[in-house]
Amino acid sequence: MSGDSDNVIHLTGTVRRDFLRKAGRCRHEGGFTVDQYTGDVECDECGQPVSAAHAMISLALRYERIAQQVASAREEVKTLKAYAPHLRAAKRAEAIWRGGHLPACPHCQKGIEADSFGHTRVWRQRSARKPR
Repeated sequence: MSGDSDNVIHLTGTVRRDFLRKAGRCRHEGGFTVDQYTGDVECDECGQPVSAAHAMISLALRYERIAQQVASAREEVKTLKAYAPHLRAAKRAEAIWRGGHLPACPHCQKGIEADSFGHTRVWRQRSARKPR
């Protein structure tokens, strides 16, 4: 089995991105159909034959873009998980305002206008006590 890994060639280096733009009208980025018997590669968008190298580079660049999007989404999830609870509540209130609605007071159910939000304060210890 170790002999199989000797036949693997790892490709390194950079790809000239303008290489993919020289194909004419169709950029051949929509997908490819490969004939498993002859090895011919055809563009799914325009039906024209495409070189195997072009198809491989296009797929590698697409994978790279997707990997960057996944990494960005993971970073965003990580940031949101680390968000402090009071900031999450403020973010939810902002989303409600942006949606054209008003967040409501959990006690009296009255709407809270954005321009009046944050003008009054209550100590946390007092807000936890029952009113007299």
